[in-house]
Amino acid sequence: MKNENNDKTSNAGNPLYLVFIFGAIIAFIIFIPEIYEKYNKDRASLYGIGNKNETVNITKENKPISKLSDHFRKEDSINFENLTFSNIIINGNTLSIDIYNSSNGKIDLSKKHYYLELYRTENNQRSFVTRRFLKSDSILESQTSTTINVDISGIIIDDLVTFAIDRVDDETIPNINLENNTLTCTKNTETYTYTFEDNQLVKTEYKITYVKEENVLNEYREKEKSFNDLNGVNSRITEDDINFTFISTFDYKIISKYKVDINYLYEANTKANIISFKTNAEGFDCK
Repeated sequence: MKNENNDKTSNAGNPLYLVFIFGAIIAFIIFIPEIYEKYNKDRASLYGIGNKNETVNITKENKPISKLSDHFRKEDSINFENLTFSNIIINGNTLSIDIYNSSNGKIDLSKKHYYLELYRTENNQRSFVTRRFLKSDSILESQTSTTINVDISGIIIDDLVTFAIDRVDDETIPNINLENNTLTCTKNTETYTYTFEDNQLVKTEYKITYVKEENVLNEYREKEKSFNDLNGVNSRITEDDINFTFISTFDYKIISKYKVDINYLYEANTKANIISFKTNAEGFDCK
């Protein structure tokens, strides 16, 4: 019995035994961050959220150099460049998002180029779906907010979709190849045909078709008349038994900027890649 106690005392005081215990403690401390990170990666991968470079593989189109926020779900919020983006609400073909200025100064959203990007995560692979331009003329005072609506027609938004905020400056948008110096952007019955010389905008043709209803037709007849009073604009209406089409052409060699009730008219000499990128981000298909 005496010898057994002496053996235990000897083992407890054995230098090798103490080194082993000390080494185990050090290893545990060292690997705690790795264990914690792996847990968070697995959790983020499950929900499709978190840092986009740490949780899943990403495939997306050739996009500009930009600053991208972390990914978030529609019920979450994200802080990005002194702004809080939150409260995503989907109502039919419209998505609304609140933008809150958390800084101590004003932020002019008209001078910012923020886009809401949509991604789908399946089988640990996050793929780019589309983007929508968060267009606003608001100047947000400190601690104030605004709501922006975007068209999401044809986009399926379910639990596999996550969002990110992207800031894209015009000079970082990749160049595109034009066919016959034209770019045609279409959404539903609305079409813009942009014409370029040396990759700079010189003409835009706008075309939209409606079912022939007398009140709508009369509205566009008035618009036709007012547009034709402007320099550089030629407007006309074509009709059949069911529909009518309103067509207007804007010549930028005569006027460099038109202020009319049409959404996607750009200034003279705007480059094709910028028009394509921004108009695509409004839900158009540009080719």
